[in-house]
Amino acid sequence: MVAFRVRDAWHRPFQYVRNSKGHTVYIKPAALCELEMPEGLVTFLIDIEDQPALAEAVLLLGELFFTSNRVQKYITLYKVYEILEPNPNIDFAVVRHSLSHASTALSRPKTVAKLTELFGGTQINLNISKHIRIFYRQMIQLIVETDMRLYKAITTKASNLRRLGSRQDALYDWQIDGIPRFVNPIPVHDSTFSDL
Repeated sequence: MVAFRVRDAWHRPFQYVRNSKGHTVYIKPAALCELEMPEGLVTFLIDIEDQPALAEAVLLLGELFFTSNRVQKYITLYKVYEILEPNPNIDFAVVRHSLSHASTALSRPKTVAKLTELFGGTQINLNISKHIRIFYRQMIQLIVETDMRLYKAITTKASNLRRLGSRQDALYDWQIDGIPRFVNPIPVHDSTFSDL
């Protein structure tokens, strides 16, 4: 059984956190990712300006939680994978190509050959049970590969990333703004960027 290490990612940047003194402070926009590490769950913020590719990968992964369409899920997941993997596996790439392009527009010999090997042609028809099985097998393998690569990319750069005491230290914009009659706004202690 595969143990996934990426436990949470959010699709929008965070701009506010609680610092060690419990004050709410403004930070440069950052992507949030929570990892299962040997010491337990660890929440990282990846500064979008300093680490644009890694931050984009995390934000895209967060989008998966808000996407119900399986084709769009695969395409979004593949985008995360291709950010993290400079030499994408052809098995993953051809499925993405087939989902993104008209079957008659696929002309690269390697792409056509691999799609024909997997699906019997260049078109993936998710109304055919054999195609559905192959599609989901590819998607599961892509999830596993992406999880491993994102975990490695974040842990490799961990010393340069902001680490939060807990997931609750990252504050959503709606928490800062409040919701009239339901949630009071949280005052921001410092309006300049904070290094915590």
